Amino acid sequence: MALPKRALPTGVIALGDELVSIRGLSRTEAYHMTTLSDDPEAAETYILIVGTDSSEKDVRQWRESTTFGDVQAVVTGILELSGLTETAGNASAEGS
Repeated sequence: MALPKRALPTGVIALGDELVSIRGLSRTEAYHMTTLSDDPEAAETYILIVGTDSSEKDVRQWRESTTFGDVQAVVTGILELSGLTETAGNASAEGS
C-alpha cells in the first residue's frame, strides 16, 4: 500500500480588515523548527516564512512593523493547523 498524499491544511487569519492566508507545517518543517528551539526569534521567523509562503525579508519587515498580538495570532494559527498546540491535540482526541 502506498502512503496517501494529502494536502496540508490551510486557513485565513483576520488582522483587522486584512486577511492573511496560512497553511500548516509539514512534518519535515515541524522537525526543522525543533532545531531552532534555542532561538525563539529564528523559530518564529521560520514558522512565518513557511506558514505564509513569504520571503525571509518580507517576514522580518512585517515583524518589525506590526504588533506582538498580530504576529502571535498568525503564528498560533499556523501551529494549530499543524497540530502543534494543546488545542489541536485536544480537538484530535475529542474527534477520536
